[in-house]
Amino acid sequence: MSKEKLYYFILSGLNEPLAFSELKALLDTYNIENYRSYLHSKLVLIESNELSSDIVKKIVYRSGMIKEGGYALKIMDSIKPEILLDIVENLTNSFKWIDYWIKIINIKGLSLSTELERIRDYIRSVDPRMMPRSNNIINVISVEGFYIIGLRLATIPTKEFYERRPSIRPFFRSIALPVYLSRSLVNLSRVKEGMTFLDPFCGTGSILIEAALIGLRTIGLDLNWEMARGSVSNLRSYGLKIPFTIVGNALNLPLPEGSIDAIATDPPYGRAASTYGEKVKEVYNGFLREAYRVLRNRRYLVFMAPSWLARYVERLLCRYGFILCRKHYIYVHGGLTRIIYVVYKA
Repeated sequence: MSKEKLYYFILSGLNEPLAFSELKALLDTYNIENYRSYLHSKLVLIESNELSSDIVKKIVYRSGMIKEGGYALKIMDSIKPEILLDIVENLTNSFKWIDYWIKIINIKGLSLSTELERIRDYIRSVDPRMMPRSNNIINVISVEGFYIIGLRLATIPTKEFYERRPSIRPFFRSIALPVYLSRSLVNLSRVKEGMTFLDPFCGTGSILIEAALIGLRTIGLDLNWEMARGSVSNLRSYGLKIPFTIVGNALNLPLPEGSIDAIATDPPYGRAASTYGEKVKEVYNGFLREAYRVLRNRRYLVFMAPSWLARYVERLLCRYGFILCRKHYIYVHGGLTRIIYVVYKA
């Protein structure tokens, strides 16, 4: 590896390829173009002089499936407490162990609890003031035979996600997407704060909530007036302002051509979702045609579809001029596997 700055990210184990795509999308969003990435299971190392501690924090706080990010201090093939101590104390001239705590994150391999206690005992023998309750964490990340010493910069706000779970919102339906997935769909669209974002099948507002929370100008649309009204109620329960929420048809969007910066949505296709008399294929045909019309050039559309519809959807993408960037599979149950499509309007 070169002398460029090295950062680490720990991905959610729910869907590692999707989490890695979200990380790369957020790097694009914050204009990080020149970097090298190294992926090993849930661990990603990013080597770049364009990346900074502030951007790492923004990426993790904004993410749906990136559990933690930090600055990688050193990579070693064995743990020696005295070397670890030297590495960490060189962080700053005013470093004091009273402000820090050390943890081991085991990505793959055997438990390292014995080694962890050995490290802590050694550090206490040098400076007994190590603080167990400190928010400043030095991580020893173990990955099958090598170790990364890292300074944690940010962790995903899991408590906030839990407090926004769909089941406790004023308006709830079983079709509501989980918070982490809604946030990831928004991030995959590579939309920046202040841009205009559309969910043309907004349902209970799960995706709109996450888009509004990261500072986007949101537009929601649903053919069912009860859903449109319910999504407004949900957004207001978090104190979020709503520029537009429309009762309207996603197959005939009441929006000007090229007026939208990003689209992320979950069209109706399952047993619990109604297509209001339209066949599912007709829904996707009309939706993709209209999405291409209202989306600005060189911007992204992210949407989900059932796997049994994949060939038809991909023919539509070609017909309307979208470029398929990536797709991810999410197993739901024996009768449904979702595909997340990330596509680009050239």
